[in-house]
Amino acid sequence: MEVQLKKAMENDLPQLLAICHAAAAADESTWDLNYPNAEILEEDIRGHRLYRITANGETAGLLAVGDFGELDMLSDPSDGPHPYDLARFGLHPAYQGKGLAQKAICAALSLCWKSGATAVRLLVSPGNPPALAVYKKAGFERIRLVHLWENDYWYFRKIRTQTISASAEEA
Repeated sequence: MEVQLKKAMENDLPQLLAICHAAAAADESTWDLNYPNAEILEEDIRGHRLYRITANGETAGLLAVGDFGELDMLSDPSDGPHPYDLARFGLHPAYQGKGLAQKAICAALSLCWKSGATAVRLLVSPGNPPALAVYKKAGFERIRLVHLWENDYWYFRKIRTQTISASAEEA
């Protein structure tokens, strides 16, 4: 199944919110009906950092990616001068378990590296084994457990190497 990242537009908001609400129903999700909400997604769209994840032309999920500094409070010098953040990554349950998450992460990493990112940072719930497996397979390093927004999260990071992996190039 072909996966692409396409910039989200204002008219995508109802569909993306519906995906967020469907993804929030998963047992391992830290999302709920209040997060992510329309205001957050609108801000991501205005900041040109929200992407629709498409699978064979259909919107399957969403992902915010860029140098928006959401995780700057966790940064350290090894992140380099231009760390990017990956946030609000969710797939509609109908598209989960089909390998799309891995393909979307590879596409996001390729986008980050081509844009000059020196590292990519994200948070993931310790109670979300599928997400933990996706990030580990993509080469992210588990840095430390953090407590933010009334939840515990693993802080993951992937530092750019001199060459971009073939899997990221193909995404």
